[in-house]
Amino acid sequence: MAEASLTAARLRELLHYDPDTGAFAWCQSLGRRGHASPGKIAGCVDSRGYRLIRLDGVLYRAHRLAWLYVTGHWPIHGLDHLHGDKDDNRFSMLRECPQVINVQNRRAAEKNSKSGLIGATWVSSMGKWKAQIGSKFLPKKNNHIGYYDTPEEAHAAYLEAKRRLHEGCTI
Repeated sequence: MAEASLTAARLRELLHYDPDTGAFAWCQSLGRRGHASPGKIAGCVDSRGYRLIRLDGVLYRAHRLAWLYVTGHWPIHGLDHLHGDKDDNRFSMLRECPQVINVQNRRAAEKNSKSGLIGATWVSSMGKWKAQIGSKFLPKKNNHIGYYDTPEEAHAAYLEAKRRLHEGCTI
């Protein structure tokens, strides 16, 4: 695995990390036509919103590099951006957690959502908005919360249930 071969010492040779801003800057020029000149912010943001940085020919997500830089080891589990901004790599905004907890911190509706609000789904046969939530504490994958007249009401009911049932929720 490429991650295992990059050490904290090698990372610190190549980059400076500011845990208060979450920014990585190059420590030295790597001779790549000015792309890695000293002091320049490293990496670029991909289509999913993650900052990526190429080191020794391998592409890494910056939040994972931040964890390695500060703790000296790779995370055992996944990493969660506490407030959902995938390009905010301040160490205080990262937490190590299993994937099942990480997905409970989802903050945005799916791209094809009619309401644009998480937890609110239009049910045309009822002429209402439905709120439902998944939880390991409840027997089914998606559990019905209720039907509502507006997407905002369904969303509010979803958020209340999310705060109660999802240990990973930081909303």
